[in-house]
Amino acid sequence: MKTVFHRNEAVESTNQWAMSHINEVLNDELHIFSAAFQSAGRGQGDHHWESETGENVLMSILLKNPSIKVADQFSISQIIAVAVHNYVSAELPGKEVSIKWPNDIMVESRKVAGILIENSLKGNEILATVIGIGVNLNQIHFAGDLQAAVSLHMIDGEKRDIETEIRKLTDYFVKSLETYKVLGAEKTYWSYDGRLFGVGTDQNFKLGEDIMKCRILGSEPNGQLRLRMPDGNERTFFHHEIAMCYRDDLLI
Repeated sequence: MKTVFHRNEAVESTNQWAMSHINEVLNDELHIFSAAFQSAGRGQGDHHWESETGENVLMSILLKNPSIKVADQFSISQIIAVAVHNYVSAELPGKEVSIKWPNDIMVESRKVAGILIENSLKGNEILATVIGIGVNLNQIHFAGDLQAAVSLHMIDGEKRDIETEIRKLTDYFVKSLETYKVLGAEKTYWSYDGRLFGVGTDQNFKLGEDIMKCRILGSEPNGQLRLRMPDGNERTFFHHEIAMCYRDDLLI
């Protein structure tokens, strides 16, 4: 697969930049869009992705015709979450790295990376997928609601070259995608589920206006999270239906 890298000093968002190039990209090409700063970076829902200029990985992967049906689109989340998890694990040997549902990457309960996926759909087919990845690389100060965040540099003291890390992350994504193509969705699902944060533990969740403690039981292949509710019943939720809390009053 041919890989093309694009770099800009400042953009509104790398996902938006990648989306604007969908019609120019050929099938079986991987295009990587990265920037030193984005003025309107987004996370899940209505969250913003904050990053100091030139300190972190801000990148988006554009892939046309990924050969994944709309009904199976959570496989894209699983593919990239496993890839970023494996990258962080390799950078921080011996540290506890996990995937906070649906696709944040945690190091010992602190967020080090986030992922935002946007798909262009036609009928039952995904025409193109844009995968935004933010990795806290060298930043050392996080303010306000980002106090639950951590960077690789804060953990191991190493300053990393951003361009080098972008290429590493790209390689991990290609490997994860190839595993999906060769071994199938079930293998990718089990790889994802086995890396999930907090399985078997009680965590705070916000459901509607209520915050409650639920036990994480695992995930479903379609991306739902399986929980044991306070009343003892098991329920499953899509990511727009429920949110995990870092503390009782702080969502991440």
